[in-house]
Amino acid sequence: LNPGYRALSFAVTTAITAIVLYGMAIPFGQAGIMSLGYAGLMGFGAYTAVILSRDFGMNLWEAMPFSALVAALAAGLFGLPSLRISGHHFAITTYVMCELLRIALINGGKFTGAATGLDLPPIGTAFGVKLDKLSNTYLLVAAFMFISMLAAYCVARSRYGRTLRSIRENEQLARSIGVNANMHKVGAFMLSG
Repeated sequence: LNPGYRALSFAVTTAITAIVLYGMAIPFGQAGIMSLGYAGLMGFGAYTAVILSRDFGMNLWEAMPFSALVAALAAGLFGLPSLRISGHHFAITTYVMCELLRIALINGGKFTGAATGLDLPPIGTAFGVKLDKLSNTYLLVAAFMFISMLAAYCVARSRYGRTLRSIRENEQLARSIGVNANMHKVGAFMLSG
């Protein structure tokens, strides 16, 4: 079986979307906090990796931990409004933050590539596999999707996941038994980022 370029491209895009959805499963699925700003978090991570590669000579694999850290910090900032607002108001706020980021990136000039964005330098190899073939890229993205699925499952089954579900079910009751709901809500966003 040799899938065509279009099918592989669709599979890569689907797997990347699934990674984002598994990230959303932590704050929304566990803590009940809906965010519409995940495209912004993807943007923070992607732009960080490309800018570190372009301006600091890092390869993609060296830049990935930094891009994950920047996305987590951005998610923490996205999560801060959840301390004051909730429900659809919070979802709208995160959407607005995502749109503000998009406007900033479009107007960022050469630093962000303006409306055309930035080109990713050649990725090179991962674990000895050349990623210039789309089928190899699919295998890499599928591996990251599996890791994301496993991480979301582990969080859901952990004590931390039960704490987040207690906040989702009844935040006031969770606070009354000593759960620091504010810290856990922001933490859930940072973990998902």
